Amino acid sequence: MPYLLLPVLALTLLALGLAALLNVCAHRAFPLAACAVTGVLYVFGLFGLLRAGLFAVYALAAGAGVLLAVRAYRQRLPQGTGGALLLWALFLGVSIYENLGNAFIGWDEFSHWGLAVKSMTLLDALHTSPASIATFKDYPPAATLFEYFFTRSAPAFREDAALIAVNLLFFSLVMPAFALTRGRGRAGQGLLLTLIVFLLPTV
Repeated sequence: MPYLLLPVLALTLLALGLAALLNVCAHRAFPLAACAVTGVLYVFGLFGLLRAGLFAVYALAAGAGVLLAVRAYRQRLPQGTGGALLLWALFLGVSIYENLGNAFIGWDEFSHWGLAVKSMTLLDALHTSPASIATFKDYPPAATLFEYFFTRSAPAFREDAALIAVNLLFFSLVMPAFALTRGRGRAGQGLLLTLIVFLLPTV
């Protein structure tokens, strides 16, 4: 599980750094951070430099960390930082608990995206590479790139890392909804929204 530390930390720093730059609630920046990771990796991947894209993302996260340190010193952290971090930690814990040690079992995992992320991890190239074992090479690699960001940090390819990543991608996209539950007297709304978020994938 230590292999998850670096990508999770980088994603968190990027989210809070973007919140600080854009002056928005911390909850609202997590989808932007996920898109930033995917976008940077995609651009580098187009030039055959997918591995270098990882270092670019980590460099951006380091820059975000410096910005946050300065903001913390000046007591100007983004609004809702504490609540967003607690919620993100909850989502991370659930994702790890549900997926740690799991393997691909579904049809799509064997017909496309599981093969795609495995190829990308082993080749450090987009799934469109001639050496890739991906079946559908014309599919856009958005979610797969986000999963690559997590699987590449492990010493060897791990299917559970891809599953944890796709869970965190989903959770990052629903984080902004929780910005509406900030403030006094809204704890019940937050609890209800949390319940809906955990039930939604089963519908």
